[in-house]
Amino acid sequence: VLAVEGTVEALPFGSAVWRPAINNERLYLRDQLRTAVKSRATLLWADQSLLRLGRSTAVEIQQPTGSERRAILDLRNGAAYFFNREHASEAQFGTPETSGVIRGTEFHLAVEQSGRTVLTVLDGQADLSNDLGEVRLRSGEQGVVASGRAPTKTAVIDAINLIQWASYYPPILDVRELDFALEERRVLADS
Repeated sequence: VLAVEGTVEALPFGSAVWRPAINNERLYLRDQLRTAVKSRATLLWADQSLLRLGRSTAVEIQQPTGSERRAILDLRNGAAYFFNREHASEAQFGTPETSGVIRGTEFHLAVEQSGRTVLTVLDGQADLSNDLGEVRLRSGEQGVVASGRAPTKTAVIDAINLIQWASYYPPILDVRELDFALEERRVLADS
């Protein structure tokens, strides 16, 4: 866990009690992580890829299947932004409606409350599949998987709006550093 903003909780495998996640904490197979409403977290993968988890997001790190050596990210709900500018990476993921593999440097994956999954490929390619079909996505394309339907592909019109939450850092103001009169400081402290 590279960074925690707001309320982020971890559930280590075998535990029944969620506890606050902390910076520099290691996550292991079958551990879970969740963010609250006004919260987010940044994870650093072993290959140096960043994974930003948006608000109200829940994930589990699952055991690789078959001959695969990489863990699978199970995104149960919420949004995740994958980013690696150093080199193209590969990651497997699962959601309630689909599973897939992403290869490249930049992706946005979201699971809506209905379970509908939307994967946007900003730089790279990805495969989305379920029991009803499979689709391959390339840079600038988006895949959608709704309950009971095969994956479909669409073009992305304005990807920057999708990832704005992942790159926005609100300013922090320490009022003690400003030169205010005593009464002005009291007003600010009360608000």
